[in-house]
Amino acid sequence: MYTVLEHVAGRVTVIVTTTHFATRVYAERSRRAQVAGAAMVMVMPPYHGATIRVPDLGIYDFFRAVSDAISIPIMIQDAPVAGTPLPPALLACMSNTPALRQR
Repeated sequence: MYTVLEHVAGRVTVIVTTTHFATRVYAERSRRAQVAGAAMVMVMPPYHGATIRVPDLGIYDFFRAVSDAISIPIMIQDAPVAGTPLPPALLACMSNTPALRQR
């Protein structure tokens, strides 16, 4: 991440993937990406194994934590391989929450 951001030096938009299953690590990676010059972070929902499902409130809290930690936009990556479904109603709810809206 740092090598690319340093090389482009703001000349092009860079989106950095900061996905991690631990909210604290995810938020810290996202803060570091922002400080390094990322224009946006891209993140999959929390993933804890193929048979462990995170409830909607847990997904919301996960994205809220990083939203509170950074001021750049978050791209939510709906990756079916993650095993954590992102129902349209949840995505709509998050998009209508001022703290989670794209800045």
